[in-house]
Amino acid sequence: MKIGIMGTGAVGGFFGSLLKRSGHEVIFIARGKNLEKMQQEGLKVYKDNELIHVDGSFSNDVNDLKGSNLILFCVKSVDTLEAARQIAEACGPETHILTLQNGVSNEEILSSVFGPERVFSAATYVQAQTKGPGVIQQAGFYQLVFGTLHASGEDDSRRYAELFTKSDIPAKVSDHILQAKWKKYIWNITFNPLSAVTGASVGDILDSPELKKLAKGICEEGIEVAGKLGLSFPPSYSEDLIIRSERAKSHKTSMLQDLLNGKKLETDALTGFLIRKAEEREVSVPYTETIHSLLKFLERKA
Repeated sequence: MKIGIMGTGAVGGFFGSLLKRSGHEVIFIARGKNLEKMQQEGLKVYKDNELIHVDGSFSNDVNDLKGSNLILFCVKSVDTLEAARQIAEACGPETHILTLQNGVSNEEILSSVFGPERVFSAATYVQAQTKGPGVIQQAGFYQLVFGTLHASGEDDSRRYAELFTKSDIPAKVSDHILQAKWKKYIWNITFNPLSAVTGASVGDILDSPELKKLAKGICEEGIEVAGKLGLSFPPSYSEDLIIRSERAKSHKTSMLQDLLNGKKLETDALTGFLIRKAEEREVSVPYTETIHSLLKFLERKA
């Protein structure tokens, strides 16, 4: 199968390397020094302590994605609309889009460009970070939980799940993908913004009584807004989330990595989105509003 990786950062590069290793034709779209390094030396992915060296097709031209059966959409949320329009010009109706992005707002944008019948969404669980241009380090547990946004895509969802599993990517199909995405989104808003503002890893947050209290407060605000949108979470969910996150203590969140690497932050797609939904449903989210203001300050300062 021909598979495109739109955005070869830590997430796209890691999953793309496994698909390439299993024999699929993979086109990696990247830019800047990252692209230059991969074109010269290939992509080096450390899966725990195992080195996967990918000699593949690395490009900054989305026209190279033409004829792809599936595109893993991995760009930052701030670039979603522009990147989607570029792909739409290059690829025909036979191409499916699977978003591996943070947040829960990208699906609406992608559906407006491609139509919901071509869009699939994944809750992406992976601890991966770029260690330099063309080098990715992954550690520990990883999994894709995904599903279709349209009933017509159910058979394709199962087919892609089988494809990923055979490529050493644990994958399962969810009949309620937006609920699954909100679970991941609530984890993201709990840890990503706070880690960026403080420079803390997940473990640093969990080990600090003050930061842990803030994280739980943001988490509970996210759960309350989700409930107003018709999604259901058990009463113990915030406490359970904190406990489950112990296994990711060494993880530097993607937002912290973006800040350290001078990249755009996904502030509006994470905290901004929650604040907008809270305002629509007349829910008070003071923790989220505070951390959002601090993130906007960091953006202006950068």
